[in-house]
Amino acid sequence: MTFIQFSVIGKEKYIKSNRVKMKKNLAYIAGLFDGEGCVVIRKDRKYFRLEVRITNTNRKVIDYIHSFFNGDVLVYDKGRYKTCYNLRFADGKGAKFLKSVLPYLIIKKEQAKLGIEFQEKVIRKIRNKCLTKRDLTLRKKYKEKISKLNNK
Repeated sequence: MTFIQFSVIGKEKYIKSNRVKMKKNLAYIAGLFDGEGCVVIRKDRKYFRLEVRITNTNRKVIDYIHSFFNGDVLVYDKGRYKTCYNLRFADGKGAKFLKSVLPYLIIKKEQAKLGIEFQEKVIRKIRNKCLTKRDLTLRKKYKEKISKLNNK
């Protein structure tokens, strides 16, 4: 039987190494998101939802991001065009994704901040509660702000 001596210094180096790798991965994912992603607030009937998407024609890229963040992968095959893969994060998953990549974003930093704020401050209402006019107006304002930023 072999015994392995475990040192505290070795553990610290391992943790530091993993943190560096994770930061590099998040920075890479943020770069992909800056170029190929979007933050939207959708209105479905009377409800407003945060939705974060990353679209690419390379399945490996989408699978790579999916290995870090659990979202829905949608496949769009449009015949004569390349197949398109879409990784979607809705509601709380969207906010969690945005929080993770926020420090590394350049282009979509403002949209990400608004998306997080929308999810944390506006949507944290009790379910099955009727929305007041004020609630609806606030949600519409966030939707308009994000739309305006996306159209720059």
